Amino acid sequence: MQYYFGFSRRTKTYHRTHVASYLVCLLLSNVLQAIATIMNARWVEKGGVDNGGFCSFQGGLKNAANVGTALWTLILAFHVFNLLFLRWKTTRSSLIATLFGGWSFIFMIVSLGPSVIETPERGPYFGVSGAWCWITSAYGPEQTYMEYFFVS
Repeated sequence: MQYYFGFSRRTKTYHRTHVASYLVCLLLSNVLQAIATIMNARWVEKGGVDNGGFCSFQGGLKNAANVGTALWTLILAFHVFNLLFLRWKTTRSSLIATLFGGWSFIFMIVSLGPSVIETPERGPYFGVSGAWCWITSAYGPEQTYMEYFFVS
């Protein structure tokens, strides 16, 4: 083993796994959550929350970030379990399929509300929900099944 300035030069075995890719997706979901939270500055400036395009965007972004954080945490946990206990080999194509499938699933969950579930009688799917925008209270069961279910 060679030493450079007191540190051994080892190969980084995690580079041969998909952990880094899944971790980046998890961190990206956390960044989306931070952006959606920073958007609350507009409501502070206005002194209240109101419906509109900005509110819908914030609600969709919060939904995507929360579902994404839950999903990528789950995928990361399964992957690490696979690496440590099952020792199954994973291929680059499985990584690409998981990344594509994961982000597609998140996009589907977020777009499902406004495109399929929303009705004129109940009002907008994403809108004012307390001190910020998210899935409105008119869609209580949807809040549970389209976000809380994944987060729990």
